[in-house]
Amino acid sequence: MPRPLLRVVVDGRAPGAWNMAVDDALLRRPGSGWTLRFYGWDRPTVSLGYAQPLRGAVDEALARRLGIPLVRRPTGGRAVLHADEITYAITAPADQGPLAGAVSAAYRRIAAGLQTGFGRLGATVDVERAGVAPSPAHKGACFSARTRYELSAGGRKLAGSAQRRRDGRLLQHGSLLLGRPDARLWAALGEGYEEALDASLGLDELMPARPARRVLVAALSHGIADALGLPLRATRLSTAERRAARRRYATYRDPAWTRRR
Repeated sequence: MPRPLLRVVVDGRAPGAWNMAVDDALLRRPGSGWTLRFYGWDRPTVSLGYAQPLRGAVDEALARRLGIPLVRRPTGGRAVLHADEITYAITAPADQGPLAGAVSAAYRRIAAGLQTGFGRLGATVDVERAGVAPSPAHKGACFSARTRYELSAGGRKLAGSAQRRRDGRLLQHGSLLLGRPDARLWAALGEGYEEALDASLGLDELMPARPARRVLVAALSHGIADALGLPLRATRLSTAERRAARRRYATYRDPAWTRRR
């Protein structure tokens, strides 16, 4: 049997529907091991949690005026504005290996890895130990509240995360703020956007200069690999994985999917 390892895939900017389709496809591939993927968004986008009601989660009229598309994630949680940030997605077995067991244990281990990664860059961040994840029906934005095992500094939230489990595998998404986008973009989140704006923190505010993307990705990859106890291997999506993502893409492009709640 091959030695377990953490595959690291670094992708560029892409439409939100494609990003979600890739992550969903990786979640659905049994036996595909541990994959850590980093990517960006081709334009400011709002993603909704899997079970989050659309009503109250976003100001649709403003989003249309600003050219901000909506997409629904395969993971839970609340609405996230993806603008000046980098997103990570971890797919892994949930019934064996370092992320097996309770949901909270997986969140905790991944958060520890991110904390180590930011420490490699010279940024001191905290892992939240208190708080309870909000109800999926909550209308507010993800960054309006600090919840357990997310990252913060000085009482403000740097990274939000959400998880989904399916057929013995898990997918965890995380949005890592680099800077705080213009308040006009945050307003597309609708109810409670001011709270999210005030409660958020960009990496730029913790460091004298923003690290290059490759430096940031390398630090976070090594931090997570250390936390999981797995060796790293840089790789690309396989032809089979891209083919599976194309099959899921139609779902995430469909407005009926985005608006289904």
